[in-house]
Amino acid sequence: MENIPSKDRPEWKNLLSPDSHIVLNNFVLQMKITQAKKDIKKGKKTVDNAVDEIYSLCQKYALAVKQDMEMVFNN
Repeated sequence: MENIPSKDRPEWKNLLSPDSHIVLNNFVLQMKITQAKKDIKKGKKTVDNAVDEIYSLCQKYALAVKQDMEMVFNN
């Protein structure tokens, strides 16, 4: 998988769902998602804003998050 899946895919919002307990291999990505969930819960961010941030991080570090993206998006 060379590119990060489209931001329109529902898996992005699922990652940020309070019910989601997906364990990722990339520590930085896991921490960013955890922080984004907290910010959403506190009303500091919208889900769409959080998806934008996580998506940008994944684009920037595509190679580092490749394994997690394959797992989340079943590619």
